[in-house]
Amino acid sequence: MDVLIRAAHERDMWFCAEAAAEELCTAAEFERAHAVLEPFTAAGWQPARWAMADVLLAWGRTGQALDLVDLDGTGRATERECEKFAALLGKAGRVDEAIEVLVRHLGAYRIRACLIEITKGQGRDERVLELLAPLADGARRAQGGEIFGHFVGSELYQCAEVLERAGRVDDAIGLLHDATAERYWSHNLLAAYAALLVRHQRIDALRDFCSGEHPDVGVPSFACALEQAGRDEEAEGVLREFVAAQQYPNHYRWALIDLLNRQGRLDDAIEEARPTFEEHDGSLLESILHLLQEAGRADDAVALLDERSPEYIEEQYDWFPSQRMWLLGEAGRYEEGLAYAATVPIDEYGLRGQKAWLLAGAGRLDEALDLLRPHTRDFFDLAYLLIENGRAGEAITAMPPLAELRAVRPY
Repeated sequence: MDVLIRAAHERDMWFCAEAAAEELCTAAEFERAHAVLEPFTAAGWQPARWAMADVLLAWGRTGQALDLVDLDGTGRATERECEKFAALLGKAGRVDEAIEVLVRHLGAYRIRACLIEITKGQGRDERVLELLAPLADGARRAQGGEIFGHFVGSELYQCAEVLERAGRVDDAIGLLHDATAERYWSHNLLAAYAALLVRHQRIDALRDFCSGEHPDVGVPSFACALEQAGRDEEAEGVLREFVAAQQYPNHYRWALIDLLNRQGRLDDAIEEARPTFEEHDGSLLESILHLLQEAGRADDAVALLDERSPEYIEEQYDWFPSQRMWLLGEAGRYEEGLAYAATVPIDEYGLRGQKAWLLAGAGRLDEALDLLRPHTRDFFDLAYLLIENGRAGEAITAMPPLAELRAVRPY
């Protein structure tokens, strides 16, 4: 905690100040949290004002919190400002006021999501449905071949979310069923319908969904519902049937791999994925490597990599060395990883940080730090290594000026 506060004050690191304030509030040290944020608030930093409002609210100073970020009442507040202010009102228990703040911007997905979140469990479901129903009707009327984007039809699945939590599950399913029967909708709406059916074990409806125009969404969901019902063999059979029948089966293949892995059949999952390993598009090799690493089988992951053809390794000239160095480190084979790193142009491939982690794992921390120190771009790896080894104070001291950091990492 003290290190975070020091970084905030000595280096003007806002994210450190924000994190420190959150931790202090969790510990009910509100006065200290206020002091950490005060310099940033005084400088006019808008995120600091909102963070300070959260501190004041947690401190029991509701009036001060709301006054600090109060909207001007002229209607000029942005959607984002309305969203944040409504969330604050919701935390203060002033839910009806929060709803009124949001009403003018209900055309925006994020605003509707905020409305749904702040009214959860507050006995306002009918009021929310009253506001969302006309928007859902409008979305249905507006559908057509030119509709694209993640949030197309979001009014419908957000309305269904509120119907579901109000206990009107059949109404929610009916709403989305009618919508997905139409031709042009976003993947998100289709996925929301499938997930709703899975949550309520509507297996027959999912079977029908599979036979429609969207089996890529319906089949994995159908298999998931079967698995949840304890019908694992049926779930596997459904997925294998679609893998065998499709020209481009990898979507169903991954669902099958996921199922096999959950059943503790990782070796079967690997064999299912193996035909894709050297595909130019659609390779499942990286996903399998991660599954092996998560299962504590990094040695097996290295072995899979080492089975790759020379042509594949040449094509994956930067990805392959990165994966191999990482997995050798995960397997505790640090010296072998370092020997391999010596054969790779680490600067050209951006692998200096990975080599440093291998050095640290091999007990050669000073060499790792010396490798990173001259390079501003690698400061974050340097800082992580110092912090991991109990030397957080050094990380702050070694921090380059903010202008220099932003020059190499503007994001």
